[in-house]
Amino acid sequence: TFYIYKYNLRSWNKFIHLPKNPKTRLGFTMHKLNFTAILLILSSLPISAQRTMKGQPFVGASALWGGSPGVSLHAGAYLERSLWEVSLHADGHQAPLSTGDRLECLDILVSGDWQWRIVSDRSRRFLLYGGAGIFAGYEMYDPRSSLPSTVDLTFGKGVILYGISADVSSEVFLSRRFALLFGSSVPLNFSSHAGRLRWRASFGIRINL
Repeated sequence: TFYIYKYNLRSWNKFIHLPKNPKTRLGFTMHKLNFTAILLILSSLPISAQRTMKGQPFVGASALWGGSPGVSLHAGAYLERSLWEVSLHADGHQAPLSTGDRLECLDILVSGDWQWRIVSDRSRRFLLYGGAGIFAGYEMYDPRSSLPSTVDLTFGKGVILYGISADVSSEVFLSRRFALLFGSSVPLNFSSHAGRLRWRASFGIRINL
């Protein structure tokens, strides 16, 4: 152990002290400057370049909760300081009826979202986004036919659904390609008979391709 320590110490001393020969000294100085410049360049590069760099595509899946469980599949890509994604949602919720019963609803939606990166740490292991999106799809009423036969849905069994949403989400990267997702959104529905303003929470994963 002492020999190895002594050898390493001598090697380090040779590196930090200039040789006595003037010609050798000039060449050695240039090598040190080049080495220092490379270290400075590497230290200044963003550690996250391969994690959320512009054009990096991703796919993911999330579990949804807005009064009833749901699921979402999504794909998109990172931009300079933001991201875009397209999602396919299937999620449920409930609405009260004047009879005292609860109306079950099932939404099948396609949405497009753009989210701006609000904050992140230097390595971009944690990122917080906020943004908005649009969606369209179909809303089914009482899909399991669980309402009493005496209840008459005057607005039919379903309706074309469309609207806008406000979204907040966060990523927690466990590796360069794999991240956990936490999110919340407030969809504003323009055509629903079961409530215009709702909320939705989500938890899922994202994989960078």
